[in-house]
Amino acid sequence: MKKLSFLAFLAVVALVTPLGAVYAAQTQVGKTVTISQALPENAYIAGQEVYISSTAEKDLLGAGGKVTVNAPVIGDLMLAAGSINILDSVGGDVRVAGGDVTIAKSVGGDLLVFGGVVTILPSATIGGDVIVFGGAVDIQGAVEGSLKMHTESVMVNGVVMGPASVKTSDSVSFGEKADFRSSLSYSAPIDATVAEGAKLGGEVVFTKEEGRSSNDKNIIAGILAALGIMMLIKFIGMLSVALLITYAFKNASLALSREMIQRFWQTLGVGFVATIATPVAVILLLLSVVGMYVGFILLALYLFALLVAGVFMCITTGAILSKLIRKEIQIGWKWTILGTVVVFVLPFIPILGWVALVVLFFASMGAVAMSLWRDAKVKMEG
Repeated sequence: MKKLSFLAFLAVVALVTPLGAVYAAQTQVGKTVTISQALPENAYIAGQEVYISSTAEKDLLGAGGKVTVNAPVIGDLMLAAGSINILDSVGGDVRVAGGDVTIAKSVGGDLLVFGGVVTILPSATIGGDVIVFGGAVDIQGAVEGSLKMHTESVMVNGVVMGPASVKTSDSVSFGEKADFRSSLSYSAPIDATVAEGAKLGGEVVFTKEEGRSSNDKNIIAGILAALGIMMLIKFIGMLSVALLITYAFKNASLALSREMIQRFWQTLGVGFVATIATPVAVILLLLSVVGMYVGFILLALYLFALLVAGVFMCITTGAILSKLIRKEIQIGWKWTILGTVVVFVLPFIPILGWVALVVLFFASMGAVAMSLWRDAKVKMEG
C-alpha cells in the first residue's frame, strides 16, 4: 500500500516536472554561475547571475537576478529572474517570468511570458502559440501559432499566422511589417496606431475600454516591481533557511522526508486536517474563558508549524526528486536548492502546478505536525 501511495504521489510530481527528470539531472548554484560545457542531462541552475554559453541537450530550468542563455536549448526552457535574455534557439516550449525579457532566436514550441518589458526581436520565430502577460510588449518576430496578450501597451511589427487577441490598458500599435494572417481582435482605450503597409487580416474587431490614468499606471508599475522584489527576497530567504535546516538538522530532515514519502496518505490527511481544523479550534478556544490560554498556545504552535512546513516543503521536494533521480531518498544542499527552485516554479504552471504545490504543502505540514505531536507526547509522558 505504501508503494502504491508513493507511486501515486510521484505521478502528480511527474506531471509538473520537466520531461526526462526521472533519468538524470545536473544542478549548479552560486553567486555567479557560468556554464561553458555541454549539459547532456536536464539542468537546474540558480545564481545571482547565470550565463549559459554551451548547449543544453535536454531541459533547462534556471532562476536568479539575471539569466542569459547564449547557446541552444534542445528541450524545454523555464526561467524566473529579474532580467532574462534568450539569445539562442530553444527546441521545445519556453516559460519565463521576469522584469525584462528578451527573445532573440527561434522557439520550437509554445511561449508563455510574464514580464514587465517583453521584447521579441525580428530574428525570433515562435513555432507554437504565444501568451504574454506584461507591461510594455514589443513583438518584431514571427508567430506561427495564435497570439494572446494582456498588457499595458503593445507594438506588433511581425507576422502572426494564427488568431490574435490583444487586450491593453494603454495603447496598441501595428508597424509597417505587421502581417496578421487570421482574425484580429483587440481592446484598448483608443483605436490602434496603424503604420502604412500593415496588414491586419480579414477580420478585425476593436473594443473600446476605459484606460487608466498615468498615476494609476505608475501605481501598478510600482506594485508589480515591489512584488517582483518581494518574490526574489522570499526565494533567497526560504533557500537560506532551508539550507540552514539541511545542515543543522540533517538527520531530522532525512527522517521527516522519509516519513512523508513512505507514509504519504497519512501525512497528507493529517496535514489537511491540521491546516483546516486548527484555526477553527483556536477560534472556539479563544471565545471561551477557560480555553483562552490554550487557544493562544495552540495558535502559536499553528503559526510555527505553518512556517516550518513552508520551508520544509523545499527540503522534501528535493528529497522526492532525489528518489526519482538517484533511486534513494537523499538530503543535501544540491537537493534543497533544486527543491526550492521547483517550489517557486510550480505556481507558473497552470492548474497542475498549484495542485502539486498544495499536495506538497499538506504532506509537509502533516509530517511536521506528527513530529510535533510525538515530541509533545514524549514530554508529557516524561
